[in-house]
Amino acid sequence: MRTVLLASIATLAAVAGCGPSVVGRPCDSTDPCPDHFVCAQAHDGVNRCMRTCSLDETVCSDGTACLPLAVSGGACYLGGNVSVGGTCTSDLDCTRTAICIHSGSIAQCRIGCNLDGTHDCAGGFFCQPTVGNVSGFCGQTM
Repeated sequence: MRTVLLASIATLAAVAGCGPSVVGRPCDSTDPCPDHFVCAQAHDGVNRCMRTCSLDETVCSDGTACLPLAVSGGACYLGGNVSVGGTCTSDLDCTRTAICIHSGSIAQCRIGCNLDGTHDCAGGFFCQPTVGNVSGFCGQTM
């Protein structure tokens, strides 16, 4: 009986589009994402379902970076392959918790943070605003 119940719950969750199986699932116009998710290009070039987010936050509730979409709004980005501190060319390069910060001719993946303090930086760092004060990244204290 327990096995049947667990299988039924798993089936219902998959049908309803709930749970972690939606995040990262390939998507397109014939197989769209459920409500509160958006189909956006991931670092591997494949369109995948990602949670939507508000651009007034840099970090989503699950710790991923909220990146702007080409149309409007944002997506809790699944992350790229460049680690924090590594050289990047865009936000899509950085791991799931980081954004690409350009400073002169250098661009590095830095941990994202919310300027309102809802997702702050670890000790020794502070949430520094990016250009336009739209998002934040963890910078060293002065």
